[in-house]
Amino acid sequence: MKRKSIFFFILFFLVTFFRIVNTDKTSFVFNDISKEVTYKSHVQNIGWMDYKKNGEASGTVGMAKRLEALMINLDEKGIEYSSFIEGVGWQEYKKDGEVSGTTGKAKKIEAIKIKLYGDISEDFNIYYRVHVQNLGWLGWAKNGEEAGTCEYGYQVEAIEIKVLNKTEEIKQDIRSFYAPLVKYRTHIQNIGWTNYSYDGNLSGIPNSSKRIEGIELDIKNLDGNIKYRSYVENEGWQDYKSGGEVSGSVGKAQKLEAIQIELTGGITEKYDIYYRVYVQNFGWLGWAKNGEKAGTTGYEYRIEAIEIRITDKNEIIKQDSPSYYECILKYNSYVQDYGWQDYVEEGIISGTTGRAKRLEAFKIELMDSGDIEYKSYIEDLGWEDYKHNNEVSGLAGKSKKIEAIKINIKEDLAEKYNIYYRTHVEKFGWLGWAKNGESSGTIGYNYRIEAIEIKLLKKDENLEDGIPFYDRKVNYTSHVQDIGWMSYKSDGEMSGTTGEGKRLEGLKINLLQNSYLGGIEYKSFISGFGWEGSYKKNGELSGTTGKGKAIEAIQIKLTGEISNYYDVCYRVHMQNKGWLGWTQNGNITGSSGYNYRLEAIEIKILKKEEVHPHISIWYII
Repeated sequence: MKRKSIFFFILFFLVTFFRIVNTDKTSFVFNDISKEVTYKSHVQNIGWMDYKKNGEASGTVGMAKRLEALMINLDEKGIEYSSFIEGVGWQEYKKDGEVSGTTGKAKKIEAIKIKLYGDISEDFNIYYRVHVQNLGWLGWAKNGEEAGTCEYGYQVEAIEIKVLNKTEEIKQDIRSFYAPLVKYRTHIQNIGWTNYSYDGNLSGIPNSSKRIEGIELDIKNLDGNIKYRSYVENEGWQDYKSGGEVSGSVGKAQKLEAIQIELTGGITEKYDIYYRVYVQNFGWLGWAKNGEKAGTTGYEYRIEAIEIRITDKNEIIKQDSPSYYECILKYNSYVQDYGWQDYVEEGIISGTTGRAKRLEAFKIELMDSGDIEYKSYIEDLGWEDYKHNNEVSGLAGKSKKIEAIKINIKEDLAEKYNIYYRTHVEKFGWLGWAKNGESSGTIGYNYRIEAIEIKLLKKDENLEDGIPFYDRKVNYTSHVQDIGWMSYKSDGEMSGTTGEGKRLEGLKINLLQNSYLGGIEYKSFISGFGWEGSYKKNGELSGTTGKGKAIEAIQIKLTGEISNYYDVCYRVHMQNKGWLGWTQNGNITGSSGYNYRLEAIEIKILKKEEVHPHISIWYII
């Protein structure tokens, strides 16, 4: 019984084995995870290459040779494929080893589609990827999806193909196919219309000094529309164009200076449009998107090239630099021996440096609505009245230097911007930035301004850089025994001598601060004469010269409006006593009845709220 059971077991095993062996081939491979696929490529200057199989690369990589034709086989029928051919487009599908593409015509394949048909397509997927000029290996496509590019003119250079059971999957992590979403061309000075460019490719000629004069744009493979407008030389912003219309001008020799582009319709929910321009004197600006301005206005700079891209909403192009510069004001200067210079845009130097040439006048022109006012402190004349909107400030051609300036903006402009400005001054060089009506330059030094620079900055931007203004409010000179008139001193500096026993014989004082009406007056007690009969003022001589008479005491005071805001403080160095204490505003300092000579003096003019020198003994009775 036991032997009988063993016999039947062996018989069952043999029957089952032969059934499996005799199972038809199709049923047998049903459980395979792959099918063998073979393929070969016809390559530029090489011809037909050997067959490759199961994911091996057919074609070339790194040799810049186009793939011109393709043959694909399975170990049974069931595969078809189509090529996108240069100048032809998509061919009809070829099957099971037939030639797709061309030979002997020097035409590149730009894209390919491959799919299975028949029973095999129920259990297997076909995967394929291509190596493309300028892009390298693209992602895997499958089952009739497009792989490669269309309309870019890029050649396929190699291909890999795999047939896998549907239980096995290749991750598709990068795009397998690129077709243009936007096309554009530009009309270039002395050249005319360029060929169309697509999706981020360059149109125009950077750094060529050739202006773009017109542009045409359209979208492809998208259900929607596009609109765009240009800022044109001498015209400003034009109306919006759409769908391949010309924006700009052709045949008028007018440059494009800025552009705006945006998508319209339902596609705006999925896509963004980015664009950037190459601009004269700036180079490539940053990316703008979705209707933002790109380029410049007010600078009169030409656009020389443009790039445009449409991206999915989840693909963000970093905007790390400005895409647009708006020049709101321009200015020019009248320079000694040179005359009027050309206008410059904000942030650019007007005038000269290192040539010792005085700036005699300047003008500021607003490019838009608003009001700007400015004035100059002119040699020998002081502050002029404010000028406005391209009026001349200063005295052009009169050999009078500008020593200080003030600039201010008003109305709507002042709500958005601060105006900053700085001056290049004789012996000082560039001073720090002043803003919004502050003084820039010097007063009381007799130093010329040689250049200016002006910037408009938004309210949240700041420039902090050094002292913008040096102000000598008073200067004075002394006539000293055996020496004569000494050089002018100012703002607390000593005039005269100490330790030499030399009398101070005469004095001249000038008020330099003239933001307010008024003046400075002074009189002296002269040895042998007594007090002068009246006050001297504004540079007149107090005391004597050539008579050997010493000044023994003095009074100094401010008059008019300025006396409400400032005090004049002064002290003297006197024979046998040295420096007396500080006094102010018309008080007598020195002595009477002792015949003590004054030998030196210091004078300051201080705002009433400023800290004053300590007042001590200032008069010897």
